[in-house]
Amino acid sequence: IQSLIEKMNATADRYDVEKVKAILLEEANNHALVLKDPAPFCRLSVQGDSSLTFTLRVWTETANYWQVRFDVLEAVHKRLEKEGIEIPFPQMDVHVKQ
Repeated sequence: IQSLIEKMNATADRYDVEKVKAILLEEANNHALVLKDPAPFCRLSVQGDSSLTFTLRVWTETANYWQVRFDVLEAVHKRLEKEGIEIPFPQMDVHVKQ
């Protein structure tokens, strides 16, 4: 039995879409327990005000679901950090009139 793992990953909007997709797919494909068929899938899924959100989908055997989910999440985070790709955080500018 196989299970689908779907993870949303957000980056700041100034990064190259193809580079981010390549990083996410590389990290997914590097995991020994991620199935090659169906192949991992990654696409830009949301273009926010100041962020880009990517959907990464990978398949694994159901017994490996949690290990793969957490391993890929950590690997992607470390890799984005290493590549200098920032994960956006909500912020608001407040202007005070006197």
